[in-house]
Amino acid sequence: MHWKLQFNKGKHFLSQKKLHKALKCFESAVTECPVSSKSGLGNSLFYLGLTLKRLGRVDSALRCWRIAQNLDNEGQSLEMLNKHSNSYGMSKNAHILQDDRAAFLGIQIEKYLKMKKVKRFCSDAEKDVVKDIISNYWQNLLNEGNFSQLSVESKLRFFRNQMLIFPLSDLSYFKNDSQVYFADFNEGKALSMNDACSCGSGIQFSRCCGRIKSSEELENGNF
Repeated sequence: MHWKLQFNKGKHFLSQKKLHKALKCFESAVTECPVSSKSGLGNSLFYLGLTLKRLGRVDSALRCWRIAQNLDNEGQSLEMLNKHSNSYGMSKNAHILQDDRAAFLGIQIEKYLKMKKVKRFCSDAEKDVVKDIISNYWQNLLNEGNFSQLSVESKLRFFRNQMLIFPLSDLSYFKNDSQVYFADFNEGKALSMNDACSCGSGIQFSRCCGRIKSSEELENGNF
């Protein structure tokens, strides 16, 4: 099968550190692998994630490993997720405060873009203004007090409860936006960020369906 040939070529290029060639091969393997071959698709996604990680595209790598874990729960993708993602399900930073800032940025950018009809930034100037507003607000939060000891759930409630005023903001959109609840409807119970995800991936909820999307993902239309 052609997808297996692409997969093996990708592993060869990866071992030779020819990352861009490996990337093309693994992308072809993922595209051409039949959906019925969960193991093959899972392995292709796993190695695609490894290649993306080595190219510095950590958020894309995490997405590959999440899908791979859902398809073929053998543990290797879960190991990479636990190693490279933080408690928000985003790419891990050197310091927890940087993780908090990335989560806050993602939450606020998602609020802003969902408010717009086009669901995207229309210019670099617009993006820069919005990010400056969020960054300034974040700095004010840091100056007002330390929330580093809060749980992930408490931090997320706090972050979502902040109402930033953007240019042309429709304030009615943000009303009650902080009241976000997650539930496992099969079990009939609320989900906390530390619970196993209800999708059956075996991944912690905060690193799976409950993860916070990065600003880069949101800018590319991944809601």
